Amino acid sequence: MLSYFNINSQLDSITYYKEQVINIRNSNNFTPRDTTYISLLNTLSTKYKYINPDTLGILSDEALALSRSVKYNKGEIIALSNLAIFELIRGRFKKSLEYNQEAIQSLIFENSPELTANVYNIMGQAFFSLDNHPEAYKHFRKALLLANKIKI
Repeated sequence: MLSYFNINSQLDSITYYKEQVINIRNSNNFTPRDTTYISLLNTLSTKYKYINPDTLGILSDEALALSRSVKYNKGEIIALSNLAIFELIRGRFKKSLEYNQEAIQSLIFENSPELTANVYNIMGQAFFSLDNHPEAYKHFRKALLLANKIKI
């Protein structure tokens, strides 16, 4: 019963964000280079994580390309983080770490402890999957310390 409600709430969330993306695309002054549009793509992509990971990858690729084209650092970091999750789900742990390393480099210019905690958590998962438990622990600990600091 619980999983039924989780799936339905995820589907409702997907429907909501898809409608938001469609509304922006249909507006008279639409430009895909709009940071609001890019943020919606990133948010929508995360909603597909457990339902359709391929869509997560496709939307994240689009958000990454658009973010880079307009130098939208936060959008780039979120897209990289989403691509790291996509690769983690696919079992491509080293590729996941590559996306995370890119995100970490970009985080230098962004003051976002929540984003940083998320990236460290994903890195911890990738290292854990590679049986590199000391590195996994180190990254999980960094994520936990940041999360406690900002009370996520």
